[in-house]
Amino acid sequence: MKKYTQIVFALIISILCLPFLQVNAQPQTAFKYQVVLRDTLGNVYAHTNAAFIMFIIDGTDDPNELGEGPVVYSEIHEAQSNEYGLITLQIGSKQPNQFEDLDWGNRKYWLAVNVKLEEWTDYTLMGKSPILPGPFEGTSGGTSASHWEKEGVNIYYTQGTVGIGTIPPNNTTSRLLLHAVNTFGSPFANGNILSLSSEGAEGPLVFGKLNESGDSYIQSAKNGGASKLFINPEGGGSQITGSSFGLPFTSGNILELTSLDAQGAIVLGKINGGGDSFIQSAKNGGTSKLFINPEGGGSQITGSSFGLPFTSGNILEINAKNTQGSMVFGKLNEAGDSFIQSVKNEGGSSIILNPEGGFVGIGLNTPPTEALEVNGRTKTKVLEITGGSDIGENMNSIEALQPGDVVVIDENNPGNVIRTTQKHNKKVAGVISGANGVNPGISLSQTDVLEGEYPLAMLGRVYVKVMGKVEIGDMLTTSNVPGHAMAVKDFSNAHGTVIGKAMSGNEKDNGMVLLLVQPQ
Repeated sequence: MKKYTQIVFALIISILCLPFLQVNAQPQTAFKYQVVLRDTLGNVYAHTNAAFIMFIIDGTDDPNELGEGPVVYSEIHEAQSNEYGLITLQIGSKQPNQFEDLDWGNRKYWLAVNVKLEEWTDYTLMGKSPILPGPFEGTSGGTSASHWEKEGVNIYYTQGTVGIGTIPPNNTTSRLLLHAVNTFGSPFANGNILSLSSEGAEGPLVFGKLNESGDSYIQSAKNGGASKLFINPEGGGSQITGSSFGLPFTSGNILELTSLDAQGAIVLGKINGGGDSFIQSAKNGGTSKLFINPEGGGSQITGSSFGLPFTSGNILEINAKNTQGSMVFGKLNEAGDSFIQSVKNEGGSSIILNPEGGFVGIGLNTPPTEALEVNGRTKTKVLEITGGSDIGENMNSIEALQPGDVVVIDENNPGNVIRTTQKHNKKVAGVISGANGVNPGISLSQTDVLEGEYPLAMLGRVYVKVMGKVEIGDMLTTSNVPGHAMAVKDFSNAHGTVIGKAMSGNEKDNGMVLLLVQPQ
């Protein structure tokens, strides 16, 4: 049995810059870690290959201050010591986006170091150390870290609510709150009224309070003249009103909405003294294209005949100039069955429901939240998935899992999963999907019953983290490197622990291979 010389590590950890905002510097996303390899006699290991697995542990809620919390980040480094036995690593450089997402300002983190020299067969935990704040961390105002970001001459903030003149409540949905205290009056009467204007404008859009009771207003105020718009909700709402009546262009109080050089306007007004109102698309010198008169109790576009598109004159057609077809609304038969169809003048047709990123719901009582949302059973002959390559079920975990992690059943939290930490683990559940851009194609869950945050691949193809050499066709099982699989070498111990078959190979100590999921 080969005997390994004990290694003594001098750990020099310096936190150069945790994520925070400095006025004259871009935020950094990593910190330096240095280690000197020596034996028990003090001799350095010069030009020696070593591999490190770094774990960042959330020790905020650890009562014993031992760094026993959950692993929230991990990465693997391979390096060679220099002539003095020194190795320098950048922690956070492997997965900068996930590293930046850690809550450096409010959580207490520990660093756990696992190392393997070139002649060793396995990793060894060399110790844990708390990650201390760097000398430049913090900002004015008493906060431990800033949420502001800087890009060139611009700064921006994306994490929460900003209050000016007020403390933003925790439950607000507003991103910016502006508050003025006590004063009130008409526009320009008090300096605390919010004004929005552009350069060279004759007046701003003003927000303020009319009186002590807090009645507010919005007014388009002209510096030297009358306002064009005044909204005063003292009466319970906002209104545009008028007392006169008549058809379009016959009375001055009718609201007209038009664009520059248009031949007409959208007109809102009253038809008669009884208050019956109308909306009309009115052309200055001709007939209107649209006239909605709710005197009869509502607005309708009606027709009595029926038939397929272009067979009846009363079918509503909507089309753009020079198009080859129309969107058609009509009745198919005398019973009143209706249709909406996108038709081509000389050929077939297709139905397209809101293809610009909108949502379609079938059988719902509330607006849909997905591109297509169906409340009920869906039946089809062929279902082709083009957005993913595995069938998975969403799982929960006490750990922050990553795509490609091999996970096992968490015996302390029924229904949950955690990273594997031992070889040939019969509690193996599978692989977290999403690594290398290969997404789940079908995701299974039951709302309010069995839901989860992490997609666990049960069938199909995913990329999985591996340690050691893997050849195409190897069966993969769990390893003692957290979250990693390895090739099965001893099949007597592999029964019930196989997660699938490798479809690509790996020659390094650590890497990723494409896995055909086949639990056995």
